[in-house]
This record gives sequence, structure tokens and C-alpha cells, in this order.
Amino acid sequence: MALLPRTKNTTPMPPQLPLPAYLAKKGYVGEGRSLKLKRILLRHNLTIAELSRSVVQASGATFARPTMQELVTYGIAPVKTPFADIKRQVEVWLMQKGVSAAEIATAMEVEDDGVVELRANPTTAETIGARTALAAKLRAAGVAEDLIETTVRAVRRSGARTPAPKPLVDNLEREMLSPAAMKHFELPSDPFGEEIHDAADIFRGSDVNEVREHLWKWANGSALGALIGECGSGKSWLRQDLEDRIAKSPESVRLIRPQTIDVSRMTARTICEAIILDIDPSATIPQSVERQAHLVKKLLLAGAKLGRRNVLLIEEAHKLTIDALRHMKVFYELQEGFMRLLSIVLIGQPELDHLLNEQAHYKARETIRRVTKVYMKPLHTSALKPFIEHKFARLGVDAARVLDASGYDAIRADRIKTDQKSKRVDNQCYPLSVQSLIVSAMNTAATIGAPRVDAGVIARAIKERGQ
Repeated sequence: MALLPRTKNTTPMPPQLPLPAYLAKKGYVGEGRSLKLKRILLRHNLTIAELSRSVVQASGATFARPTMQELVTYGIAPVKTPFADIKRQVEVWLMQKGVSAAEIATAMEVEDDGVVELRANPTTAETIGARTALAAKLRAAGVAEDLIETTVRAVRRSGARTPAPKPLVDNLEREMLSPAAMKHFELPSDPFGEEIHDAADIFRGSDVNEVREHLWKWANGSALGALIGECGSGKSWLRQDLEDRIAKSPESVRLIRPQTIDVSRMTARTICEAIILDIDPSATIPQSVERQAHLVKKLLLAGAKLGRRNVLLIEEAHKLTIDALRHMKVFYELQEGFMRLLSIVLIGQPELDHLLNEQAHYKARETIRRVTKVYMKPLHTSALKPFIEHKFARLGVDAARVLDASGYDAIRADRIKTDQKSKRVDNQCYPLSVQSLIVSAMNTAATIGAPRVDAGVIARAIKERGQ
């Protein structure tokens, strides 16, 4: 392999990046620049694979796709085939594809910007940052998408990553309210039991109401939406609420939920099967995905003509593969004329936000760009007291009988912390987290005989949990 000569350009170079593993094995060390051909291919929607099949080497064989990728992305050309021969063949091919003469004239020149420095040993690469940031830097430098994935994997294997910032607030494991505590506070049952009997059991803070209405709007419209929230933030409650609202209006909305235990194994086929069986349980499912898709559209259209909306709901969506995510666009765009036939709602933990990051998963951009995201926020400081009061009110109990004012202040102080140096705020006032802390404090109060949960009881409960 030979490196094409550099121009005299003095543009500052981006951060050093490790050479992809398959190039490193060839012993290459040096600097490379993308050819201007790269941008031309992107502008005209042409592929490197197609180009590689049209250029013949001195051996008489056409270019392998990785070899052409090296040439276009890094300016690395095979030494046994004269570069002039490669240049001539590329120019003829571009002309056949309708590329202008002005563009062809500069296609095989190296870029004046977008320099990529390569080093043969990925294990010595400097720490570059999180995978998303690294992918963004590579893309900004003009690196091809498949090589971006290769490079990011190489950096991950080498350990050249910036660790996630250490949480300021400890996660709390769920603790059960003891029988002694229920007796101590004269409670008929656990106020923080997870069972929801109806919509009135759900705390309706302003943030929760906003998310709730987003879900209902998505179900009744033609949306591709994502609900993202931490574990214990209340996503399951709102999903149950949505199911309840849909059940009460069966003539207008049908909810479709794929019964896939392992979401990471979800495919276009499993989604098609779920839609078919939810709409018509007695249907015979075709073997080929193409025929399944045809039947899906037929069934959805029949319902739409009767005025019924269909919504596909996928929980644990943060476990979806990139391929499954890409398929979502196909299902979302099922339509008859201007009428879309299916809404899609994805529900998942914060990893779903990363999955829907275009810079990190550029191949899924057609789906990602169509997704509307809403987030489950932690309880606002002013909503903490109403939330706890709501939980006790479900049992007909006045929360003031259990917690005093200093108890609320202690909960806020423990669940919301600020790093004074970076000013980063870590707010863990999610329902499950708050409930776990209160239950611990109530159990502690029962043990020591404290009449109410105050700041001192909470401090003692936190200390005991940390031991």
C-alpha cells in the first residue's frame, strides 16, 4: 500500500484516531486524507461497493470493496496498480454516472480539510471520549460509516474511553415495608405498593400529565414516538394508563404489543406476526416476510376504513437492535394515500436515548429523524410533597401523620446533589427511588420507636443502608 502525497495545506488536524484493526495488521503507519471523491459519491448517492466493481487492478481483478474504501477514505492506494490507471477508470465511471466535468477534474485529489491521522497500534491511542463523541469526530472528518463502526469498536476494545461520570446520588435498592412498620403507623397496607387499580392511583403532576397526553396523542394520531425514562420513573404506570384508556375506547384505537420476551431478538418478522395475530388471531401467517408485510397492510387498512387507529407499543425498546430500529421506518410508513396506518410508541430506559442518537447510529438515521422523544423527569422539588401525600391518601391516611416537614427536606437533600466544581446536578427524585428511601425510614422509625419520620430518622436509615 502507498500513501498519496499530502498537499501543502496547513489546516489544523483533528484529534489523533487509531487505525482500524484490519489496516493496522498491514503495518501501515502515517497520515491519510480522504479523497474529494468521497464527497462526490455522497452528493450523487453513489456507493463505494458499486465503484469497486467497476475499477480493474493490474492483476485483472476488480477492486475489493475494503481496498476501494481505503483509497477513498484514507488516500491509500495499492502499489501494484499505477495510480494513473485507477484515476482514469474512476473518471470514466463518474462520467457514466452523470457527474459534472468540474467535479470529475478534482475527484482524485486529497481533501484540503478533514485530515484523519492514523496510527497502526490502536492500543496506544489517546483517550478520545465516549463512543458517541468519537463517532461524531470521525464523521466530521469524512470517515466512511462502516469504518466509523470498525474504529469505534477498536477504541472500545483498547479501553481508550472516557469513563462515565460517577453518580452523585447512590441508587437505592427497593426495600419492603415491614409488618412492624405498618402496625407502628397504623396503616392498612403498604402505601407504596406498586399495584395500580385505576388511573386515579397515578400521581398527576404537571410533568406526568404532559407525558400522559403525549402518549394518548401518539396512539390516536400517526406518530413515531419514544418515551424515555430511568428505571422507577413511572413509565410502566403510564403504559398501564394508556392501555386502560384504549380499552375504554375499543372502537377507535387498537393496541398491538409484540409478545417477544427478549426484545433484542425482535425482527421485522416478529413485528409482522404480532400485528397479524393482534388484529386477526385466527389468521394463517405466511412464511415469507414480504407476504406477511402485505397481509399487515391489508389488515391495517381494513381497520382504518372503519375509523380505527392502530398503535404498536414496544417496551424495553432500549434493547432493540439497529436493524430492528431501521425496520420501524418501514412499518411507520405503511399508508394508503396520505393516510398512515400505524402509530409506533417505543418505551425504554435512557439507553434508548443513545440508541436514537443519529451520530452514534447513522445507519438508522431514517428512523431516528422521524422519532419524537419525551422524557420522564424526576419529581420536581415542589412536587415531592404532593406525590407522597397522594400515595398515603390512596389509603385514606394523612401523610403528616407519618412524615414531618424536616423529613421532606432530608429526602430532597439526599436525592438531589450538586457537584460544586462542575455544577452538575444529579436529581434522583424518581418515584421508586423516593419510595425506597421513605420505606427504609419508616422501617427504622418502627425499630427505634420514633413517632414520625423526620430528618434524624432519614439520616439514620441512610447510614444503616450504607453499612
